[in-house]
Amino acid sequence: MPTLHDKLAQSLTELKTLSNGGNRRIFRSDELSRTHRERLVKAGFLKEIIKGWVLMTRPEERSGDSTSWYSSFWEFCRAYCNERFKSDWVLSAESSIPLLAENLNVPKQIVIAAPTANNQTQPLLHGTSLYLYKATKLLVTPVKTAGVQTFPAPEAICAAAPAFWQTQKNDVIALLGSQRNASAILKVLLEGGHAAAAGRIAGAYRLLGNTRAADDIVTAMTAGGHDVREDADPFKAPVPMQLPSRATPPIMTRIRLNVGGDTRKGVSKFQA
Repeated sequence: MPTLHDKLAQSLTELKTLSNGGNRRIFRSDELSRTHRERLVKAGFLKEIIKGWVLMTRPEERSGDSTSWYSSFWEFCRAYCNERFKSDWVLSAESSIPLLAENLNVPKQIVIAAPTANNQTQPLLHGTSLYLYKATKLLVTPVKTAGVQTFPAPEAICAAAPAFWQTQKNDVIALLGSQRNASAILKVLLEGGHAAAAGRIAGAYRLLGNTRAADDIVTAMTAGGHDVREDADPFKAPVPMQLPSRATPPIMTRIRLNVGGDTRKGVSKFQA
């Protein structure tokens, strides 16, 4: 008769196969038999996220340790949304921008838009949650970012609420700096007639030293019959740097912002 140790070894073998060599940490509960699942949960190798979903953990983790969850959060979001909504879902503009700006920190809540959502909050582990927003239809064609479906960068910049520009200033600046020029953003602004967003984006570009992009946006929108009022301070906070003249990976801009501006020898942190 197999011992408890032998039975656990069998369950761990099943889990190892399912994890594809450690490439997966999130599973639907029904991917394991009830016997294996309950055995692995009891031994500390699995933890329930919500009904129907489990997370691979380590037995030595202390109660309340969030490491496994935070390192698997985006994997769960992708798997859960793909299972529930198929391909018909996207993160909101505000939830997309940090990922597009290469900020993988896990927020307390992200917003998922999908036509079959229910306008309800889905609580998750360690105080995190998903808000499942019922959208009539997706307003954009999603792109894959960090494995999840996000707004494309130009659409996200144009759609983000004014308050977001203030609370997530560094992410917005990093994303603006990654755009080669304003043409893709301008196309979205013109097609949607987004005069207020145009004023905010033009003001941001001018504040960050890209006067050409700012002028292009104001000129084109005005020529299109839109009343653009440039916002001289869309971030409502000091900006300790100017953007380089060429597109820069978001992570580089984020590093500069986090240390107070330009880190090159002999250059003031308030100049670039």
